[in-house]
Amino acid sequence: MNTELPLINDWFKANGLSLSTNKTTFIGLLFCSQRKFVQEPTPLILIENTSIPQSKSVKFLGVIVDQHLSWNEHIAQSSAKVAKNIGIL
Repeated sequence: MNTELPLINDWFKANGLSLSTNKTTFIGLLFCSQRKFVQEPTPLILIENTSIPQSKSVKFLGVIVDQHLSWNEHIAQSSAKVAKNIGIL
């Protein structure tokens, strides 16, 4: 991973794009079910000597994806938004 990320970052720069390392996170290297949880070591992933933190879930194009590939967190957040807007009405 650390050998390919500098190449991707160089491509971004060559095409007038940039990676926002302070907004970048990654989900563990393995997706697993909640019943078969495997404790994996946290790898050190770097972009321009900046360590990228690992998270249990990420938001991608408005959809929250977690390490178990479940919809629980996405549904909870969507429900909270709907409840807030209903309260406003």
